[in-house]
Amino acid sequence: MSAVRVRFGDRQSSILSRLVVEAPNSRDLLGKLLQALFNLRIQVVSCETHVDAAKWSASLSLVEFDGATIRANRRAEVQAMVFGVLEESLRGRSPALRQRVAELEVASG
Repeated sequence: MSAVRVRFGDRQSSILSRLVVEAPNSRDLLGKLLQALFNLRIQVVSCETHVDAAKWSASLSLVEFDGATIRANRRAEVQAMVFGVLEESLRGRSPALRQRVAELEVASG
């Protein structure tokens, strides 16, 4: 089973915030994630995704809608939203996988 990871990994000198997401492969996960970021008024500047039979990963470069760097309190909000999208996408999957997502959600908060 693939691990679920959601983390920010930036270069300190960059205005862009790099969000890295890894999860079990789920249909339309990217579309749901992009819509949720838009709803939070987060602009996706670039996105690279990789998909195989079991794993989905994305590396997204983000800024606020006004072009500002995403601050620490907003990062926590973005991570919570991503975990929510993952949880919704993984419904109907194994209870152990849903439990792992819930544990990661608590650990990141």
